[in-house]
Amino acid sequence: MKILLVNDYAEPIGGAEVMMLALRDELRRRGHDARLFASNAQSTSAARVADYLCFGTTSRFRTLLQTANPWAFWQLRRVLREFRPDVVHVKMFLTQLSPLILPLLKDVPALYHVVWYRPVCPKGTKMLPDKSLCRVRAGAACYQNECLPMRDFIPLMLQMRMWRRWRKVFRRNIANSAATKEQLTAGGIEGVEVVWNGVPAAS
Repeated sequence: MKILLVNDYAEPIGGAEVMMLALRDELRRRGHDARLFASNAQSTSAARVADYLCFGTTSRFRTLLQTANPWAFWQLRRVLREFRPDVVHVKMFLTQLSPLILPLLKDVPALYHVVWYRPVCPKGTKMLPDKSLCRVRAGAACYQNECLPMRDFIPLMLQMRMWRRWRKVFRRNIANSAATKEQLTAGGIEGVEVVWNGVPAAS
């Protein structure tokens, strides 16, 4: 089976990246053609890790890029045309690749593996500045509660609108915990299933 893994970052700098690389390695060990598509942000060696790369940045322009990344769209379109995967496994896309890639997935089986609250919270924490829990949907409250400055609020609300518009391209929404599922469901995402993160077997 040909499987395309999609993630904002390629370098193993966090849990999502480590898990994605481990998943690719295990799929390959089992005989599948698994490849990773990611941005080149936050890495000087991403080309040695990812199979396909597009432009990404951690500069002050990142908020605009994660709202609509045309380089991710163009490159993923080419990859889908050339690789023709049987399934696409998306983990993180809202901090680099942007929702602009989602329409490309409408004709291929795709699942979204959610590992944090970013799909329902622009900060990804569901916490207010005073460290209390946020209990409202993302929207005007993100600015009113001083979670986001205006310069970030406008593009991130556009990002959220694009995500909500195109999120049905995913045939499965997978959460890494019951807590993540609870927040996704409260944010209007339906049919979320829980698959716990795997851990190495004891030797």
